[in-house]
This record gives sequence, C-alpha cells and structure tokens, in this order.
Amino acid sequence: MEELQEIQADAMADDIEIDLAKMSLWTKDQAVAFFESGGEDEPKEAMPLPPMAPKMPPVDDATFKKWFPKAFQGADRAFQQPPKFRMVCFIAAGCSESMWSGNGLRQKEPNPFVAHCKEKGGEMLAIELPGREQRRNDPRSRSYGPYVEQLFPVLMPLLQDGIPFVFCAHSFGTWLMYELLKKMVTVGIPLPKMCAISGFGAPDLPLNERPWPQNKGEDDDKFKENCKGWDVNEIALIPANFKTFGPMFRDDFSCFDEYVFTPLPDCVAGGFPIPFQVYYATKDKRVKEHHVVEWKKFTSEKCDVYAAEGNHLFFFDVPQRATFMTTVLGRLPAEFK
Repeated sequence: MEELQEIQADAMADDIEIDLAKMSLWTKDQAVAFFESGGEDEPKEAMPLPPMAPKMPPVDDATFKKWFPKAFQGADRAFQQPPKFRMVCFIAAGCSESMWSGNGLRQKEPNPFVAHCKEKGGEMLAIELPGREQRRNDPRSRSYGPYVEQLFPVLMPLLQDGIPFVFCAHSFGTWLMYELLKKMVTVGIPLPKMCAISGFGAPDLPLNERPWPQNKGEDDDKFKENCKGWDVNEIALIPANFKTFGPMFRDDFSCFDEYVFTPLPDCVAGGFPIPFQVYYATKDKRVKEHHVVEWKKFTSEKCDVYAAEGNHLFFFDVPQRATFMTTVLGRLPAEFK
C-alpha cells in the first residue's frame, strides 16, 4: 500500500482510488502507467498459462553431449538415481561451456557450481553452442533464433521430468535465456525456480541506449578495440589467435547488436513468475547497475540486484568467479541446497 500511495502521489492522482487487492498484483510500471493516465490505462487481466506440453522424447546421447559435453554428475549421465536438481548455464560471447564448468588454469579444486552439484546430488548443464571447442566445425548463428530452435528439443525433455531447475546466464547468454523462456512459457514447459542473471541489460534496451558500438562495418583494428570494451583478454586478439576468436566474437556480438526485442507473451505480460537474482560487475566498462535493474520488468516475483566484483568477464578470474558462484548458490531456493 505504501508503494502504491507513493506512486499515486508522484502522479498527483489523489482522486483515483487504490484497490489494493487488485493493484498488488501489478508491476510497478503498470501502476505508474495507471495513475499517470488518470486511471484509464488499467493493465489487462493476465491470461492463464497454457497447459503443460506432452512429454517430448529425449535426443540420442551423441546429440546431447554436443550441447552438454560435461554434465555433472558424470559426463555419461549414468546416474545411480535421478538428480535432485539441475543448474542450466548460458555462456557469454566468444566463450565455451568451460566458463561455467571448468576449474580455471592450474586449479585442482572444482569450481563452486560443480562442487555443489556433486556434493548435493545435482546436475550441472553448461550449454556448448555451435562453433567452439569440440563443436568448432558446427556453423554458428548471427542471431538467437536458430540457437533457441536447435537447443529446445535437446534440453526440454529433461525440464519436463519434474526435477527442479534454475537458469544461470551471463552477458550474451542472458538474451538467449530470455528468448528460450518465452518459447517455454508459450509451449507449456515448466519454468525454472529462479534465474541468476549477470552482466547484461534487460532485453528491451533500445538500440540507441545500448552501451556498446555495433561491430557491423568495423575493420579488425576497430573491432579489437570493441572487444577490449568487453574486457576480452588481449591474448585472444593477437594475430595468431584472432584468426580463431575474431569470427566467433563477430558472430556472437551480432546476436545482440542486431537483436530485435519482442515483448513477453500475453500469459506472462506482467513478468515471468520466476524470482530473479541480478548482478552487475563493479568494473564493467559498459554494463552498469542501471542497465541490469531493468530486468525487474520481466518478473512478477522478487528481483534483487547485487554487485559482483570484477570486470565484465570476471569468470576468468578464478577467485572472483568462485565468490560469485558461492553467492549465487547461497541465494537459491531451499531445494537446491
């Protein structure tokens, strides 16, 4: 009530009555629009979620391993018993699944996500997109759509088995996660219990407000400077390595450079019914706190915003990644602990 009264006062709409039972279900943006319109712009009643989709058949092991080469516990997925939970992780631009699953250079101890899943009986699924590591010969995409369509039949059969899961996404991967969630909710696939989102603004960020230059038309020297703005390690930019990493970065950057936002489906017009924990990196040259705060518009549940120490690619600083992962784990729902 206090928040609604504050919005009402800001809009100088004291003559409009507050219906707490109804308005408490609205997002802040919906309440602001209502009061500022003089009570005329009332949110549409949310449509019911579609019924659960029929169980999809699993893909063969070879196809699964292409997308998830390290599925903990055990790369062969030969579980003694079903996992208690799953953590599905979406990679950053130019990266492989090892940003989530790897130990880091010269590190013997598994990273906190892997260690947690092994200790608690969970399964960690870090997505390996085409065109990198063992998939280097698979064609990459310059937009998110093909990745969603290719990943959907591989991942969805697992998400229909009743085992709770969370999504964790960083940078480029956050908008892929958003597009996948839209398809899931439209088709009738169970949704994650929580999303941990880091290092990128909300998907409705207007083109002229995106805090990065578009790579289209940049020559190699200018494009390398663009990469440095994302804190890409300069080792990847030396001529011998840039032959491999340059085309990958260009393709991945094009996914978010040329991304065209489409709104949430009507059944979740007020936001996905999923709590979010959202992070910005303290030394990120481009993505700032005010960019990640905008993810609040995309959930009808709680959305907490936190700082993560490091630059945009803090995942490659082993202690900083460990701190981040431990923090994320501590904020997951009880069934993941």
